Amino acid sequence: MEQNRREFLKMAVLGAGWLTFGGCSFESCLQQIANRPIRKDVNTLAANDPIIQAYKSAVSQMKALPAGDPRNWINQANIHANHCPHGNWFFLPWHRWYLTYFERICQKLTGMPDFALPYWNWVKDPTVPAVFWGDAGNPLYDSTRQIAPNQAIDPSLVGCSVVGTIMSDANFIDFASDPITLAQDQRTVAGFGSLEGTPHNGVHGAVGGDMGQIALSPRDPIFWLHHNMIEKCWVEWQFVRNNANTNDNNWTSRHFTEFFDPDGNPVDVQVGIGQLLPVLSYQFDSLPVVPSPCPATGLTPPPAGNQWAAAWEKFNTVKTRADQDALKARAQAGASVKLEEILRFPLGAPATIAVGRPARLRISAPPASLKMALSAGERVLIRFDGVTLNHTTDFFAKVFIAKPDAAASTPDSDPHFVGSFAFFNHDHGGAAVRGNFHLDASAAVKRLDLAGNSVEVNVVLTPFPKRVLKSNVLEIAATEIQIVKDVIERGVK
Repeated sequence: MEQNRREFLKMAVLGAGWLTFGGCSFESCLQQIANRPIRKDVNTLAANDPIIQAYKSAVSQMKALPAGDPRNWINQANIHANHCPHGNWFFLPWHRWYLTYFERICQKLTGMPDFALPYWNWVKDPTVPAVFWGDAGNPLYDSTRQIAPNQAIDPSLVGCSVVGTIMSDANFIDFASDPITLAQDQRTVAGFGSLEGTPHNGVHGAVGGDMGQIALSPRDPIFWLHHNMIEKCWVEWQFVRNNANTNDNNWTSRHFTEFFDPDGNPVDVQVGIGQLLPVLSYQFDSLPVVPSPCPATGLTPPPAGNQWAAAWEKFNTVKTRADQDALKARAQAGASVKLEEILRFPLGAPATIAVGRPARLRISAPPASLKMALSAGERVLIRFDGVTLNHTTDFFAKVFIAKPDAAASTPDSDPHFVGSFAFFNHDHGGAAVRGNFHLDASAAVKRLDLAGNSVEVNVVLTPFPKRVLKSNVLEIAATEIQIVKDVIERGVK
């Protein structure tokens, strides 16, 4: 028992550095964790809710802090400008730590220790929440936004079916963006996973203004709630849907040193330890990411929203040491995760696509071979490599199969629809960066009656409403159809 007690306290301190556990008993520490702050859907809170008022106060106070204080609003945004990883598998853990310390700074400045940052569920509510509008007198308002107050984000980016499909992907690399090594800079762009490439990038582009720029996006207060929704997606994916993060040392051993604690002191945090934060430091409400009922699309059955709500409730119930031990084990239980390539069907030339001129990319990939792969438990991906990224607030790409008349107005309910991907420009002051995207085409291939010896991939550039386009051409260096196999071995490194 005494060894368990010491291990628990060590784990609590390591996992949530800024929490104070040194003076509490084993049982009272468990109680503190059971009652950790609850991050709630912002649209379930009234405008005068203490959480909303505290967030307004924290933003105002950060903006008033001296320029030399690292907790200053602009300095907090500059952490993102100078250090944020995008397009690789540090995207999720880096932003988790970023949100954690931001939330803790809000708690300190407002004197509200149970403050928990709300999240914006853009699946359920695809318009920017009302509390973020008004005028300069509202600290949550950002005048640079290009989205209108009642303008919904396209369901091809945040819709129930699209996000439900992403949440059903059990492969961490596919879900969470591509691997890089410990030796590589944390800002190396490798490839965008489905969560980052579609809803994450898409929301940044749809909101526009500050939100559409790497360096400025955290200056818009909606940024923090957008990324908190991404965090909720990850927590649900792992803990509620019981999927495994990678246990690759190149991921778990990465340190970040650019964050500051509530008193303005620099900290050194680790990806592996960060897996404990949803268990030790905060929790989310029991609302599932994809609500039920989901609007019928005719493509897939509505997601089991009630199932996920019950699983959330179970995850949030921490009453005994056994409950806590189980959560700790799930937080730290990783897997050897690979996306094993079985076959490749490349397109022989680069592609240039213009707004208003959808591309018809014919790839020599026999549909019979693709369907056979699906019957063997493999998947079919469409991969786009060397894609230009400087289109964040201009347009996003919709992808279809065998749909020569596809247009920007073709909905995600069309049976030929594969998915979409959007951009978050990664020009950090040097040469223009290109990125890689891949979409799972398995469901589309399965439901379509394809024949012949090739597959036509249709790419449609879809402008955001009422935008003056700075760019109207997308370049893709290489396109291919891949047959891949998920290799997920729990407990194996």
